[in-house]
Amino acid sequence: MLARAAGPVGARRPPVVPLALVLLAAVGSRGGVPPPAGPIRLIRPPPDSASTAGLARAQLRGESRYVLSGHPTVTLRSREEITLPDASELTVPVELPAALAGRDVRLDASVSARDPAVPANTLSDLRSGARLTISAAPLVKRSGAAGNRALVLPLSPALRTRQALLTVIARPLPSAAVERFETNEADIPAGARLVFGYGVEEPGWGDGWPPVRVRVSAGELTLFERRIDPAADPRARRWFDASVDLDPLAGRRVRLVFETEALGAAPGATVDRSFGVVSNPEIVTAAASPPGARNVVLVSLDTLRARSVSAYGCPRATTPTFDRRVAAAGALVRSAVAPVPFTPPSHMTMLTGLEPCAHGVMGLHETLAPDRTTLAEALRAAGYQTAAFTEDAYLVAGNGFDRGFDVYRENRSEESASPGFADETFADASAWLAAHGERPFFLFVHTYQVHEPYTPPRGYALLFRDGDQGDQNQRALANYEREVRYTDDVLADFLGVLDAHGLAERTILIVTSDHGEGFGEHFWSGHGFDLHDEALLVPLAVRAPGLVPAGRVVEEQVGLVDLTPTVLDLVGLPPLPDVQGHSFGRLLTGRGATFEEQPVVSTALTKSESVRTRRSAYITTPKGELFYDLVADPFETRDRLGKDPAGVKTARAVLEAAHRTCDAWRQAHPPAAAPAGTPGAEPGWLINREEIERKLRSLGYVH
Repeated sequence: MLARAAGPVGARRPPVVPLALVLLAAVGSRGGVPPPAGPIRLIRPPPDSASTAGLARAQLRGESRYVLSGHPTVTLRSREEITLPDASELTVPVELPAALAGRDVRLDASVSARDPAVPANTLSDLRSGARLTISAAPLVKRSGAAGNRALVLPLSPALRTRQALLTVIARPLPSAAVERFETNEADIPAGARLVFGYGVEEPGWGDGWPPVRVRVSAGELTLFERRIDPAADPRARRWFDASVDLDPLAGRRVRLVFETEALGAAPGATVDRSFGVVSNPEIVTAAASPPGARNVVLVSLDTLRARSVSAYGCPRATTPTFDRRVAAAGALVRSAVAPVPFTPPSHMTMLTGLEPCAHGVMGLHETLAPDRTTLAEALRAAGYQTAAFTEDAYLVAGNGFDRGFDVYRENRSEESASPGFADETFADASAWLAAHGERPFFLFVHTYQVHEPYTPPRGYALLFRDGDQGDQNQRALANYEREVRYTDDVLADFLGVLDAHGLAERTILIVTSDHGEGFGEHFWSGHGFDLHDEALLVPLAVRAPGLVPAGRVVEEQVGLVDLTPTVLDLVGLPPLPDVQGHSFGRLLTGRGATFEEQPVVSTALTKSESVRTRRSAYITTPKGELFYDLVADPFETRDRLGKDPAGVKTARAVLEAAHRTCDAWRQAHPPAAAPAGTPGAEPGWLINREEIERKLRSLGYVH
């Protein structure tokens, strides 16, 4: 149900702002105060849906969370091509749309232009970045102010008359200094605590923006109060977390009131509003963790191909931790196939159980439809804490990858830095585990560490010297596998954290990848364009003590589309509605529904397609068809297109059936309109696009 905006608690309370997009759960029952079976979330979807697409989010320092009320942006001009004037500044007049009439608005503008001081003669030069972003001083336009004010951007002499891309963004200010939200009546059980986060969004960090007071109360009782001033104190430019003892309210029925107040009268403040936010409020008790509940940790080592993993036959000792502490301690899946050798579609398939034709997220420009449900949303609805730690560019929160995650953190490096922060990303995940391990959780960790360019950290560059004498592809492969070994060592430290906190025995651990990487085996290097096994086969191991017997080897072929149904099966939850993958839980545990092995259809960015089984691989490209006998020729060196007409005919029929299935699914599931007021009318990557594209250049994706 929609919560109502709170009325004043006492005579001293300031005006109330309306509540939008916040769904507050009624808690307790009129028949007493039984201990809840799980946490009581104060932000959740409507009762008939697990989709969190309509819930507000806020991002601070790369970390996105659900909030009681967000402050959405409106893009007025999106990367508009302009010619910079031959002048010391660019003046950008702003005319607000009718939807913002009568609102106080903060305006921001930026231009992106190629840096004239950086060479742009080679592909390497282009990848190194070579772009400058210039921003205007923000402008606050008051609703009653006369005329149209302009944003002004300073221009250096070297940038004048150059081509550039202009973006102008409007962010409506809250309608009052105080934003106030009240829950429905709640029966508070003994031993309960209120946990939540709070902070100020980045537009409130600049000079002249006021401190913000965060307050939580119940009736006349103040439960929590803190003043933060990110404009004056850089240490306040982050999320803070609070845990409040509710024992003073035990046995009572109360309404909790959350307030964020901009202290416009504070010294130095020139604005009387700000962007305070409260994230993920929950009521938890000691009984919030059902006995026997299993945690889930999903680790994706981006671009890690199966044949560079020791457990899959790599002659180099690349993955001793994966081999011994994950695969040997649980189950190793011999053949796990990616749907697309490209990060966004493959990960979205992994996290939804939908084929790319169904989820539609193929790159930066698509957003997951609001009526599609993710693994994180299903686990969150079941009471799990959910968090994701990812890095560098492509798993953009606003494209739907953050759906269902209470915490979604994107670590981003500078453009000139090598991709991958395995050490930092796993450290962030470890810190989150240390603070949240007492209740069931779903944790997703993703690193680009082994992605091109292959730059092994110091101490690993001397491993596998046998590759240094080969050709360019062999030398690149050696560096790649040095990166793999480093990442495996970082994984070892992370597993040590699970052990140290006593979580390993009750955690389902899954380690996999989104796609592989080619090193000239079939002309292509890299990924995205080829559909041979070096690009499609990924490692997959599942460790779950007491559930998955140690040392199990799964010979049947599975797809990444089967991962979400399998996780839900292992934790005892029903499959997602209209899911396309199938649980292979029985292959892991020996119990449950039978898994029927199917051919896996994959697609490349070149529109090439493939059909793979354990015995054969069929690839169709714009230049023709290929067919391989994988039993006799596992490295796909001999094309048998003209020698196995029956096999080719069967593969073609599978591909045609997949096309019909895709068309039928799309007709049966037209994308639903976003819920009214859903934040972010523009694609989620747009606001941070310059930052994202800088990293994509260093990864080799854009020039």
